[in-house]
Amino acid sequence: MQGMEGVTFMGFTRPNGSAQGVGEQPLESGDLYFPSVLLLDQNGEVFIDAGTDRNSSDDIDIRITFDEDAVKALFDDGEDYVLEEALRLMHGK
Repeated sequence: MQGMEGVTFMGFTRPNGSAQGVGEQPLESGDLYFPSVLLLDQNGEVFIDAGTDRNSSDDIDIRITFDEDAVKALFDDGEDYVLEEALRLMHGK
């Protein structure tokens, strides 16, 4: 998505989620999540968003600072700080 017009990645860190559909298997001590859908990139090659170094090939356009305000909003006030900050940055407030 990052290469598409009008898309901006924002967050505390680079994206590190899975680009694949994910299956789940409940276990006694938690849940096991695993890729369950094969995705291909624009060249028809298997798309995996993290390499063997476990670093995402996606980058971030705008880094939201994880500071004292973020900690307070997230943990004391129960706010969605990243969403609120992203909206503020996109609307220039």
